[in-house]
Amino acid sequence: MAINYPTSTDTLTNPLLTDTQDSPSHSGQHSDANDILEALEAKVGVNSSAVTSSLDYKVENTLLPLAGGTMTGDILGAVSLASTGTRMTKAWLENLEVTNDITIGGTALASIYSPLAGSSSITTVGTIGTGNWEGTAINQTYLVGQSGTNTGDEIVASGAELDTGTDDVKYASAKAIKDSHNVPSVAPSTDGKVMTSNGTDWISETPATVPVKASASDLNTGTDDAKFATAKAINDSQGNIRWLVFNLVEAGTDCAVASNIAGDFVSPIAGTILQSDSTPFYLYATNSTAGTTGTMVVDVSIGGTSIMTTNKIDIDTTEKTSTTGATQPDLTTTALAVGDIITIDIDAIHTTAAKGLTLYMAIRE
Repeated sequence: MAINYPTSTDTLTNPLLTDTQDSPSHSGQHSDANDILEALEAKVGVNSSAVTSSLDYKVENTLLPLAGGTMTGDILGAVSLASTGTRMTKAWLENLEVTNDITIGGTALASIYSPLAGSSSITTVGTIGTGNWEGTAINQTYLVGQSGTNTGDEIVASGAELDTGTDDVKYASAKAIKDSHNVPSVAPSTDGKVMTSNGTDWISETPATVPVKASASDLNTGTDDAKFATAKAINDSQGNIRWLVFNLVEAGTDCAVASNIAGDFVSPIAGTILQSDSTPFYLYATNSTAGTTGTMVVDVSIGGTSIMTTNKIDIDTTEKTSTTGATQPDLTTTALAVGDIITIDIDAIHTTAAKGLTLYMAIRE
């Protein structure tokens, strides 16, 4: 639609979640919004705009109305107001400086409305409501006994008086607060010591029990009830490990060389695939009946690419698990994401094939 601004404001339609992109028109809404933005830019104008209808030009150049008449005379001399209306530019007002007394009907403005900013004295009885007093110190004679004012007879409380806490007149200085027993003033000493009170002062001493961090191994054992667990120890412990178990070949069925046996598996978790030659029960395979002669080789792929080098999951002759294999797998990647496709191949089998195949994969989240 054609927009109305700046002649009048526009009424725009906000689409609902159930609306299609053609009702209201998605492209039409973008077009209307662009037209409105361009009209606003034209209305406001750029910096130092030369367009006389723009707000920027009017603010910088239009004369401002001065009620009461025209202004005449030199800026440094007397100024009078005539009977007709006049205007002063914003630039003129910004550079206006009053160097002589301002009079109204021949009477100095300062004698009517005193004090004015910059006045050297207060000539009219009144109250200083706001601002900072920067003149000569006011004589105490004029302040004593005045409610809400500085009486000049305040007394500083000592640290001991702050400890007592019964004096409601004296004020506390920073030093008094530091000297009081409400704030410890013991200098740091040996690392690991704690602040304790002996009833009179604060002292630094070795704590009765020093907290000790638990290791991941301590968490795995789970028998120590004194040590505390850190985030790293929890992350490194077996408590942060989840297992993916793949039942690939039935227990009574011979294993055979094949690709993508049992189909694609979609990972439900993300983390790091674990493997350790010294702790082989992270990534391993088992048979229900051992094969004989030769070596059974199992490979694992993520997204169609093997995660191992030439050293894969090997089950040696007469063995039912790869954890006893002479060669343990070496991983080329350990990253697993939610949704990754995992496939498993049997690259080689024993002369007398093993029966059944299950693969285990440990993931640290």
